[in-house]
Amino acid sequence: MIYKDYRIDVKSTRSEPGYLMAKNWRKAGDCDMYVHVSGKLPRYTINGWVWSNELISAANLNDMGYGEHYYMEPNQLREWKFAKNQ
Repeated sequence: MIYKDYRIDVKSTRSEPGYLMAKNWRKAGDCDMYVHVSGKLPRYTINGWVWSNELISAANLNDMGYGEHYYMEPNQLREWKFAKNQ
């Protein structure tokens, strides 16, 4: 997704609120930021966002049962502030 010239990778989960996860082969330059959403069609909740280089960091490599990938908890994410006139 492109928003205000930012390349955004939106990650979704059905878990409430779940973790933000990116595969271990991702590079920080693949996008500018990650947005984490949870829910299922037709309703999703935006849980937050982070800059790509914040998520794609060795400190965030964990194995949560699906192999080693980059993970962040919802409380580590920034709040998504959206105004209609932006």
